[in-house]
Amino acid sequence: MQCLQELQATDFHKIGRHYFIITKNRECLRLNQAKQIVARKTISGEDYFKFKLLCHLAATMAGIKPITMMRFKPLRQESSQCVSCIQHWREIKKYFQEEQSLEVALMERSQHGEEALIFYHRNACRQLLAHPRVKSFLLDQGIGYGEETVNKPDLFIHLCLKKYRDDGSLPVAMGLLMGIPLKDVKGYLDGNEVPTITSGWRIYGTPHHSLLLANLYRRLRQYAVMAFFKHSFADIVNRLGRSRLIERVGLLAR
Repeated sequence: MQCLQELQATDFHKIGRHYFIITKNRECLRLNQAKQIVARKTISGEDYFKFKLLCHLAATMAGIKPITMMRFKPLRQESSQCVSCIQHWREIKKYFQEEQSLEVALMERSQHGEEALIFYHRNACRQLLAHPRVKSFLLDQGIGYGEETVNKPDLFIHLCLKKYRDDGSLPVAMGLLMGIPLKDVKGYLDGNEVPTITSGWRIYGTPHHSLLLANLYRRLRQYAVMAFFKHSFADIVNRLGRSRLIERVGLLAR
């Protein structure tokens, strides 16, 4: 897009029919299909962090996608001092309380300060790991997924991160908590079927169920980013929690 250069874009997202741009002057812009600016908002460093969370974590905030992994480059304030994403998270964690509690775990930090973080909805993880099909699948996998590990989300995630640091890749089973249906995880592991690849997602068997979830994640993301221009971060988080989508997290066990 030619307008990216003209607007001095430093970050760009296309969601549905809309474009969202962060400019060098710390403005968040929403453009329509004709590349016309239809909304704008001046943002601080913390606002930018909140925007990134809404853009990528909306489905996790709602509880239908238990885990989301994100990578962040160092965030610089007006003082030009790098601010850790973990530090930003500590400042806004207060917005995630009680049943909507979100936690964060550090996967890795590069020598240049780039951070890979895992955000997880503890209650959604607990519900999914307790599902009979999921528990049976994980216990059959072995590799440390014992009853105690499967019954405690924090232990399960800690084990997966340990395997990542030891082997350089996350266990395939972790895909379940990252929003990939059990049938697609099993299909990938079996390797006996050629998948249909949609938006980078390997779909095995009947695609309807997988596409239903993928579209739900996309709609939540679009809602959250559109709402960023009109509502407070706290209000958006609260609305996502009130959706009660966590009650449908069992859809991933199909």
